Amino acid sequence: MDGRTTSCHFAYSIDKSHQEEPRIVSLRLYLVRHGETLANIQKIVVGQSDSPLTKLGQRQARKLGQCSILKDTSFWRRYSSDLGRAVHTAKLIDSHHTFQLDERLREIAKGARQGFPKSYTLDQCMAWFRERPEEIPKHESSADAWHRMSSFILQLFQEARQSESRGDRQNILVVCHSGTLRLLLHKLVPRAHPLLEVTSDTTGALDDSLRFQIPNTSLTIMDISVPESCIASLQEKSWIENVKSKLVELNWVGHFDNL
Repeated sequence: MDGRTTSCHFAYSIDKSHQEEPRIVSLRLYLVRHGETLANIQKIVVGQSDSPLTKLGQRQARKLGQCSILKDTSFWRRYSSDLGRAVHTAKLIDSHHTFQLDERLREIAKGARQGFPKSYTLDQCMAWFRERPEEIPKHESSADAWHRMSSFILQLFQEARQSESRGDRQNILVVCHSGTLRLLLHKLVPRAHPLLEVTSDTTGALDDSLRFQIPNTSLTIMDISVPESCIASLQEKSWIENVKSKLVELNWVGHFDNL
């Protein structure tokens, strides 16, 4: 040894093929609007009030439940809005399984317009409450409704992450309403999607002139997935910024034949 210090350098090669891929939590949502109601025929704004299914609406729901697209699918969970028209639809679609009722799936609250013809302006509706403003029904903005809807979706991701079959895509049947379905599509499906055209005002809120209709008992299928790490914190911002979505089917009504 001559007293000099020798510096040794070691090079490490990282084999990326052995790095663990981030775990993905995947859901396939089968989204159904309730059957035709009396208010639908009368063109009345229902919101979070209720209206019974018509005879046609009941047939629509039964026919959908008989279709292989639902009968041949193994569902991890089944949910319905707790409003009567959605609950009735869910029972007619599948009377052999229990649907969990969730108020977060309710229609968007329409405020003063609730119960009035769709042709009425807001000013016409408000005139009815001039002497009794305390009776104006609850109103929700798109942001209010999305807050509860996103809470529901996040809960699904959390429970799928903790389930025994984690790693598998979970199929979930949801019966709800046209307003909440449009909001879900608006938030999770890219605007440029060829099947979907959504308009918005300058604030980013949903516009009443959405360019697509959601027929009663139509079926929309959507795949959504996020990395597991994005839902661990239970924060909406984390998962919504990292969600990947695929619109598999929009407004499928194959059961309308021979209604």
